[in-house]
Amino acid sequence: MTRLCYKTLFCTREENFSAFLRHVFRIRCVSAVKRFSVIMPEKKRNLKRKGEPLKGPEKLAPGRGAERGAERGAGWLQGNVAEIRRNSAECKFNMKRLRFLSDAQKVRQGCRAVLYWMARDQRVQDNWALVYAQQLALEENLPLHVCFCLVPRYLESTYRQYAFALRGLQEVAKECTSLNIQFHLLRGEPELTLPGFVKHWDIGAVVTDFNPLRLPLQWTERVKKELPSDVPFIQVDAHNVVPCWEASNKLEYAARTIRGKITKLLPEFLTEFPPVDMHPHVSTKMAKAGLQNS
Repeated sequence: MTRLCYKTLFCTREENFSAFLRHVFRIRCVSAVKRFSVIMPEKKRNLKRKGEPLKGPEKLAPGRGAERGAERGAGWLQGNVAEIRRNSAECKFNMKRLRFLSDAQKVRQGCRAVLYWMARDQRVQDNWALVYAQQLALEENLPLHVCFCLVPRYLESTYRQYAFALRGLQEVAKECTSLNIQFHLLRGEPELTLPGFVKHWDIGAVVTDFNPLRLPLQWTERVKKELPSDVPFIQVDAHNVVPCWEASNKLEYAARTIRGKITKLLPEFLTEFPPVDMHPHVSTKMAKAGLQNS
């Protein structure tokens, strides 16, 4: 039986109940450690002390790891991914994944490019918003641009989080360049930088991804007000398997109320991603290196 000190055992509920719980928790932890040390085989503990190799099933058979490595070889993952993307090249974009935020729904005639405003989904492949933006640009025989707005402060993000995001954006920019897609890193709030960028590059349509958080929703509404009325503003849910507006048209209060709705739509939306391929139309005007304010 666990022995408790007299002072702790007969404490009053108002003053020392928390101290009593801490004392009991400490005793239980010590007891658990002692039990574990008894259960652990004596031979294995001695081997650990001496640093000798373990024998039996814990030790991997020699050469097995080398055989697996030889079978896979260098770049096996990239090869598998490339094969999957080739096989899914014929997959179609489901128009239910998007919604128009503007009254205009057709690309403005006489424009020079289509823009994808990247926000939440910071990747090139497996991104429904970028897939649709490229398809839209191909239908109009226009160059495709991708931009990201780097705000000076986002919620409580730290320096490490910003550094991580910027390293990821470097990979995005590198892949965009390899696909003849210009990537632009804009500095400042979206409602202050995007409208000027659209005007400067003569953008005919703006595609963006969906973010349900309060601040990104405010950015989207402000950009919508600042864009020209003849430029369609299209939002694609590139984050969820089933688009949020298709899963439910109301605020769900429990998982059990929405689980069935999502499961029912999985056969329609749980598909492979079409690849973002080399873009055949290149802009004659090149972007400046580094951060942009325009």
